[in-house]
Amino acid sequence: MKSGAVVKKGQILAQIIQNVVGQTVLPVKIQAPIAGKLMTPKFRQNSLLHKNALIFSIFDPLKLKLEINIPPEDTAHISLGDKINVLAAKETIIGEVISISPNIDQSVGTQLVEISITLPSKSKIIPGSMGRVFLQYGHHQGHLVDKKVVKKKAGKYIVYLLDEHSKVQEAQVTLKDKFKGQVEIVSELLTKYQSVITKSSKKYLSKDQLVEVVKK
Repeated sequence: MKSGAVVKKGQILAQIIQNVVGQTVLPVKIQAPIAGKLMTPKFRQNSLLHKNALIFSIFDPLKLKLEINIPPEDTAHISLGDKINVLAAKETIIGEVISISPNIDQSVGTQLVEISITLPSKSKIIPGSMGRVFLQYGHHQGHLVDKKVVKKKAGKYIVYLLDEHSKVQEAQVTLKDKFKGQVEIVSELLTKYQSVITKSSKKYLSKDQLVEVVKK
């Protein structure tokens, strides 16, 4: 049988004729223990096999297990049952964390994490496929703005926002990542008022100040 062939549980995959000198022995039938797909056979037809030799590998085409090694600082942010994005064979599959080793491999400084993935019926992912795993945690809704609009007042960082009545609102923000003259800011008010004042004809603005928006 060829690699990738779909087999049913109990299906006969091969027959082995025991090599017993001077005796006629019925062939041993090798049956599939599970339904799945065959991986590359480990033997050739009419070749000699030794006891306990690996003949076939069969995998469940819908469920696979993935092992990854990640640093402890990342392991601290994940838990059993967490969903993880797995990209392989140009497919993005949602996996689930099923095991986190408490031990750290001292040679590389990582922990072993096992992920279970359920594949769609037409998936081309097989054991041995190369893939990438994406861990996402600590989500927040941020906004990237010019760093010049962030002001420091009484030891805190603030930006001026424009509400639906064209009035100025003062929002305390937390600074995150910086990128080429811009900075990511996070604030609860940013989710309510999406308009950040980036340029004003007046040097100083105050809370509830009514302003006129001029579009250029």
